[in-house]
Amino acid sequence: MMSHTHGRARAILLSALALCLVGTPAPLQALAEEGAGIALELNRTEDVVGGCRIYLVTANGLETALDPFTLDFVAFDAEGVIATRLAVDLAPVPPGKTLVRLFDVAGPACADLSALLMNDIVACSAGGMEGRACLDSISVASRAAIDLRL
Repeated sequence: MMSHTHGRARAILLSALALCLVGTPAPLQALAEEGAGIALELNRTEDVVGGCRIYLVTANGLETALDPFTLDFVAFDAEGVIATRLAVDLAPVPPGKTLVRLFDVAGPACADLSALLMNDIVACSAGGMEGRACLDSISVASRAAIDLRL
């Protein structure tokens, strides 16, 4: 019998493998190839015990690694009221690389969230670029029912 933890890890691994086999989504791949900046895509969500799991695709189109790269997110409920705030460490993200990172938003189920705001940069360094310059190079998109905003 497969344990719940082992089953979840296997499902995450298979999801990541499927993304690799299908290829990087065209807008994110184009960004990474053009060296145009940093793209964040809220790709999918799933309910977990105690909240909502977010699958965030990060494409680093810069010529240097993002390390550190920690973002401040604010989640809004269905009525647009702030539900929670969290810092998410996405580092390291190598230059020209697209990665999938997962994190959980504690509290509401996914259906009860309307938006995820990338509120601020907690820490970001890419070569000589830091802070506000990192923020200015970020673009966002969402394929999920939850909107991703800057």
